[in-house]
Amino acid sequence: MLASALAFSVMGVCVKQVGDRIPAAEVVLARAIVSVALSWWMLQRAGVAPWGQRRGLLILRGAIGTAALLCVYAALAMLPLASATVLQYLYPTITALLAWLVLGESIGRRVLLAMALGWAGVLLVAQPAALLQGAGSLPPMAVLIALGGAVFTSLAYVSVRSLG
Repeated sequence: MLASALAFSVMGVCVKQVGDRIPAAEVVLARAIVSVALSWWMLQRAGVAPWGQRRGLLILRGAIGTAALLCVYAALAMLPLASATVLQYLYPTITALLAWLVLGESIGRRVLLAMALGWAGVLLVAQPAALLQGAGSLPPMAVLIALGGAVFTSLAYVSVRSLG
């Protein structure tokens, strides 16, 4: 978990560094090429069929994941790194809500409390009142793109859960 968090942090910093020079779609394509090559190699090594049993849902999950990356990388390019990261990390709260709505999973009191705290933290960062007034705040379109990234990330996780 620690290595994964570190890798995602380094990725965010790298995307932020190239965000003003390279379009988000090109960064997503480069990441996809590396991911496909590594995934293909690991699947071949393990002797696992790459398409599984539910090809349509797998393709849909790939499209959702691509949309998520496009939004996340665009938000990283347009927002301060900390703000873009905080907005992206709304995805666990959205995933819990979608898992309840789509998959029928239960939401306990602790999860509801965690969701409320997560959203409260994001509201402190995004400052919606300042967004409406435009006074020294985050650009509203960039915030919406970041939130879209969180929603698409959540949809990708729910689709993976459905695939499993």
